Amino acid sequence: MSSLEILKFKSPIMANPDKEEEESVVCNDIAFDLLENILSRLDAKSVKKCECVCKSWLSLLRTQYFMNLHLNRQQLPRVIFLNYRKTSNNHDLSICSLNNVLFSEISLNQLPYFAMNSLSNDQLCSLSFIGSDKGIIGISDHRVNIFCPLYYLWNPTTNESKKLPPLDFIEDKSYRLRGLGYDPLTNDFKVVVFTSQLKEGHKIGIYSSRSNSWKAITMPNLFPEFESVIVTPFMSMSINVNNFIHWSICYKNGNTSDDKDLEFSTGIVAFDISKEKFNLIKLPQVKKGNDGVDIAKIFGCLSMIYVDEDTVFHVWVMKNYGDSNSWYKYLSFSLNELIPTRFSKFCRISFLSDEIMLVNLFLTGYFCWYNSKSKMIEILGERYPVFRFTTYAESVFRLNES
Repeated sequence: MSSLEILKFKSPIMANPDKEEEESVVCNDIAFDLLENILSRLDAKSVKKCECVCKSWLSLLRTQYFMNLHLNRQQLPRVIFLNYRKTSNNHDLSICSLNNVLFSEISLNQLPYFAMNSLSNDQLCSLSFIGSDKGIIGISDHRVNIFCPLYYLWNPTTNESKKLPPLDFIEDKSYRLRGLGYDPLTNDFKVVVFTSQLKEGHKIGIYSSRSNSWKAITMPNLFPEFESVIVTPFMSMSINVNNFIHWSICYKNGNTSDDKDLEFSTGIVAFDISKEKFNLIKLPQVKKGNDGVDIAKIFGCLSMIYVDEDTVFHVWVMKNYGDSNSWYKYLSFSLNELIPTRFSKFCRISFLSDEIMLVNLFLTGYFCWYNSKSKMIEILGERYPVFRFTTYAESVFRLNES
């Protein structure tokens, strides 16, 4: 049913628009459920248009329940590429979708703020994605000060955006880990920023979209077995599962100087979005590879991906969230057998669904998508080059009226 047909739909809610009580969401349950069912199947832009029909529709479409229902009924997520065009010295975004086993570009967008689209030659990598949740994408901008970036939230579907106030109380100049998550208990989008040293007592910045402000908490002791620790974060983006934000890291005891040959252990740092607490998730014992560990969300579960020395990809899934004994191997595959040219070990994989994944071949600049069930693969070609990319689902979640 098209949006125009829905606007003509006669429900008890609109039986007499002159009576305000008949525009109330208090109506016949069957008709209300039917209306809700129909509207939740529309695309996000049509839902926005339907907000103008009447007050009762507006009330319905802005409820947390409806926004989640609409989000859950979206198709495969979009992929958004952050491109840099050298000829024009501009950044822009290309948005792609995978439909009917065809991966195609559906739109080309500018960044939400005009000043973010044009940068000087020495600032080519100053923009990056923080993460995405509920269709909202976080962006960091390092142009003014590499150690004190600006942060933005953006819904690319509705083009609603918000510039966050400055974060000025994290002074450590080491690499920063950033994440974005939605708190369903308070209907609040949160941004989390902390340094990669993960030292006990270090400040952590937490932004709340409801208060439009930052607050500071302190890092707990995630490594009680070590007097000191050396931590190396992986460059993969954060992943949200079970209302936790996750980052993959490797770490080892940094207390002595004679442990240079001691291998790093791999793990996942998890942040509870509602309780605002950290913990460390241990990974299964796997054969050591050369590319570290990436993380993903498959079947709604926390998952990890690593490449072994033979360039074979292994995907593990945590069946019961938080239980390190519930890791099981879901899938192993080699793209060397599927791609004509030699495949690079330096890559990043993002799952678009439980079976379809997007693979970024760093050294060649090419992308491909791979269906692990049908064993189909398609080379997408070069993309300008791409500095960053992330996935998101189209949604009607709002930033300025949380």
